[in-house]
Amino acid sequence: MNMSMKTARLSARGNILFGIAVLVLLLGTIQSDGAFVSSEVRFADDSAQGLSIVPASCPSSPHETPSECDEPGFNECFLSDTPPGIIAEGTTATLHWDAGKTDFTYLSGSISQGVGAVSSVGSIPVTPAQTTQYVYTGTRQHYQSRTGQVLSFSCSTTVAVDSPPIDYCPNIAGTQTSVPSGYHTEDGQCVPDPQKYSCNTNNQCIADSSGPYTSSSCDNACGSVVPKYSCNASNQCVADSSGSYTSSSCDNACGGGSNSCEMYFEPASIPPDGSSTLYWTADHPGTMYHSGATWQVPAVGSGISGDLESYQLVDNVNGESCTAELTIQCPAGQTWDGTQCVGQKYSCNTNNQCIADPSGPYTTSSCGGACAPVQKYSCNTNNQCALDSNGPYTSSNCNNICGSGGGFSCNAGNQCVASPSGSYATSNCNNACGGGSCSKSPYCDDDTNAHYSVSASCQYVSDGDCDGGGSCTKKPYCDAGTNKQYGVSASCQYVAGGSCIECPGNQSKIWNPTTHQFECRVTGCPLPVYYCQADNLCHRTYGSSPECQPNNSCSACAYGCTQSGSSSSCNPPPAPEIVTWNVHPTLVHRESTVQVEWEAKNVRSCTVRGTNSDGTGNNATGVWGGTAGSTHNLSGTKTSSPITAQTIYTIVCQPVPESVSSPVSRSTTVNIIPIFQEQ
Repeated sequence: MNMSMKTARLSARGNILFGIAVLVLLLGTIQSDGAFVSSEVRFADDSAQGLSIVPASCPSSPHETPSECDEPGFNECFLSDTPPGIIAEGTTATLHWDAGKTDFTYLSGSISQGVGAVSSVGSIPVTPAQTTQYVYTGTRQHYQSRTGQVLSFSCSTTVAVDSPPIDYCPNIAGTQTSVPSGYHTEDGQCVPDPQKYSCNTNNQCIADSSGPYTSSSCDNACGSVVPKYSCNASNQCVADSSGSYTSSSCDNACGGGSNSCEMYFEPASIPPDGSSTLYWTADHPGTMYHSGATWQVPAVGSGISGDLESYQLVDNVNGESCTAELTIQCPAGQTWDGTQCVGQKYSCNTNNQCIADPSGPYTTSSCGGACAPVQKYSCNTNNQCALDSNGPYTSSNCNNICGSGGGFSCNAGNQCVASPSGSYATSNCNNACGGGSCSKSPYCDDDTNAHYSVSASCQYVSDGDCDGGGSCTKKPYCDAGTNKQYGVSASCQYVAGGSCIECPGNQSKIWNPTTHQFECRVTGCPLPVYYCQADNLCHRTYGSSPECQPNNSCSACAYGCTQSGSSSSCNPPPAPEIVTWNVHPTLVHRESTVQVEWEAKNVRSCTVRGTNSDGTGNNATGVWGGTAGSTHNLSGTKTSSPITAQTIYTIVCQPVPESVSSPVSRSTTVNIIPIFQEQ
């Protein structure tokens, strides 16, 4: 072995020994720093959620002495409100909090919604304008912490506020939280829906709230049952179920001529406190008569009526007239007396007995003692005056009409009947008559104007007034050949007057029964009416007579105007809609910000809020949302304040005024990304 190789081996051995020495020195240095630390790694989460991962080598709790495996509890605090439940709008609740956890050093704390910095334990009154979430956020440090780590924690509570509901019908007693069934809105008021009609099993048009038709004629869908008419003794056209005519003019058979005038109420039957619309049509402008007043109306028109009396329309050119009258629906057992519903009415009949009579003057079943029994008499088969409840006479001598002899004859039915002028003196008419079932004949009671017919059982039955009563269907007219006016008298006879005349538009032609001629007189003005003009709702009124100057006022309907028959109204606003709602990102690092974007239409206003006080005006982000104004559209974009804990962003939009829709809302939650820190 040469010298150079030996020298190299010695050098390598020295290097190995030096390395061992250095390693021993390092181990000594490590041992001098303290106890040995496990090779397992602990992680602590610095986020608000407080996630902690502990190595399995740490002893289980409880154990006798504290060690570095002991870590403080996470996210522990208490926040509540009193009184519990929901508070009324404008009242005060009290927030209570407690974050003073044992073994911790309290560093700082604050409550959102403008409350601000607070101590670890306390209470404070709050008066939120709406349901509000309050968040308590704080920091503290465990007294045994080896690293001086600061822990964040939070807790929350929500104070529920009961806001007063919107009254959709200010004209109806009580608070209506929605439009009641059977009503709709017009000009901010709730008005009854139009009367509905349907065809019954007899194919008659009847009032029916669930029916498909809106007119009392059922849009002519019901047609198999047609009202029948006949001419009475005064040549008047009257309703008659057995009549041979099918129109109110009796097909010109009664002499009144054809009648193009038509007037009716819709609905035709209403409760005492209801209202109806009067519709009319004629060939020419006419004169309306009601309660002693008169006014000029166009040939076709309508108007709301709150009165319960009848109306009459007379055509100013041809004199044709028509009437309309409401039927009042009184509760069972009551009748309408012209001003109110009253109990059953009674009157005295021809026998002076108290009987049920809707037009009677009495309201008790005894007629208030006003009716006294009156004995009725008739001539018996021996031509003697005898008691007879169905007899035509009211005196015990039968008005001297019964005699002792020569008092019988055969009637048209070949019956032997008492007759003062009869040629027979016995009740069997000397067997000259052949029999029969009944000898009674219909008659008219001159004292009461009541007409009596004979039933199949040979009993007298009252069937209405004697011929001659009722209104007259004849119309005043002008004879073009002679240029002479003809009016109608109280007895329904034509009366000739002066020369034919034409009246100005603001006057009507009135028959003067004293002078027997027509005169031009100033009358009242037409009824106000609503109508649609494009997307505008217009109201036409009239000045005082005789000018009756029309005045038109229109207001724009934001959502169009609809006219149904004579009723016109603005369309209701559509429901509010949140078109865009975007909060991004929804998972962020602590102290990061997010973007909040929104767009809504058909709204009155919107509020955008975060549970960290964003959008409330209580921090630097200001107030979010606002009032939509006349466009009813609203949009916006905002940057949040730094996110330090879980935050909920909510948008609430109110419907436009007069809408029957409810508010709409959307919410999005933003969470914190956990931060893992090696210790």
